[in-house]
Amino acid sequence: YYKGAWVLRMLRDLMGKPVFDAAVTEYLTTYAYGNASTDDLRAIMEAHHGAPLDWYFDQWLLGLGFPEISYLPIFTPSAGAWLAQIAVYQTQAPTIFRFPLEFRITTATGDTVVSAWVESDYDLLSFALPEEPLAVEVDPFNRILDRHVQGAVTAVGEVAPPPARLRAWCLSRPATTASPSPAAVNTR
Repeated sequence: YYKGAWVLRMLRDLMGKPVFDAAVTEYLTTYAYGNASTDDLRAIMEAHHGAPLDWYFDQWLLGLGFPEISYLPIFTPSAGAWLAQIAVYQTQAPTIFRFPLEFRITTATGDTVVSAWVESDYDLLSFALPEEPLAVEVDPFNRILDRHVQGAVTAVGEVAPPPARLRAWCLSRPATTASPSPAAVNTR
C-alpha cells in the first residue's frame, strides 16, 4: 500500500526529519503492543510539530485522490532582472489539496530551487530571479504524491489570464512534461 508510506514521507518533509523521528519514537513507545487510531498518531505529530495538522490528515487520509496539476511557467523581464511566475491549477475533484511545492528553475549559470505553497484550485506563484530563466521543473525531488503536466510551452513576456480562464488556457495547450505516474498508488 504505497499511499500510506508516501503520506508519511510527505509528513516527514513537512515537519522536518528530527521532529518527525521524535514523534514516531514517542508513538511507537506509547502504543507498543497495543492499539492506536489515526487520531492518536495525529495528536502526537501535532504535539511535536507545535501546530495543528488536522488539515493534512483530512486531505491525505480522508480526502479522495491526489493533486493533479496543470501548470504554466511565465517569464517576464523586469528592470534588469526577471520574474518567473508559475500558474498552477489543480484539476482533480473533489479534494483541493494544500501543500508546499518545489520548483527547479534553470538559468544560464545554474539551477535554483524555490518553494511556495499551493493552497487553492488556482495559484499564481512568483519568484524574482537575477537572470533569464530557461526552464522550470516541478517537484524535482519527487516529494509530493501528484501528477503534474505542463499545460503549455513556456510563455515569455505573457500575462497569465484570470483564474476563471486559466484551466481552459492551460489544458488547451500541448502537454510537454509529466511527473512519474502515481497510477499504481491506491489513492484512498
